[in-house]
Amino acid sequence: MALIPNIENLTIVTQNVIPDLAEDAYLDQAMILAGGSPAVPDTEYTVSGKTITWDEVAAGYNLEVGEVVTVDYTYDDHTVGAGGTGGVYDATDPGQNPVTTDYDLIVIIQNTVPNLIHTPVANSFTLKVNGVLKTEGVDWTRSGRNVTWISGSTLVVGDVVTYAYRVPA
Repeated sequence: MALIPNIENLTIVTQNVIPDLAEDAYLDQAMILAGGSPAVPDTEYTVSGKTITWDEVAAGYNLEVGEVVTVDYTYDDHTVGAGGTGGVYDATDPGQNPVTTDYDLIVIIQNTVPNLIHTPVANSFTLKVNGVLKTEGVDWTRSGRNVTWISGSTLVVGDVVTYAYRVPA
């Protein structure tokens, strides 16, 4: 088994209903950014496989049609490790525990995001500005190592951009 991190941006189509995940969340655990803030697991939402159930009463607000919810979770891709582990998780096996990196860069030109050191493994990239998670397609886009700022908000000189992603093998 290989535990693979995954981040999905899911658009709400029906009020308070989060679309299914692409994969089953490992151990039914996921972190959600909804309404611009982190949601509280087991209180505001629960996870069962690919299904996330939103509790708008506990959350104190609705998820409206058109909103984007970001879900960060890990899934088991059910592969056998390179060492022939037969599905037993081995944290030392790079095939099962992919190398991840995270680092901070400082904005030196307004609305220009610094380039990445590597080209991230697909679906493993996150970007924060001054500690706040930003949404792909809403705040930024990425092609290879190049990140483009598209948000209506200004990215100013001195802002701290934090990247986190899996490094290709």
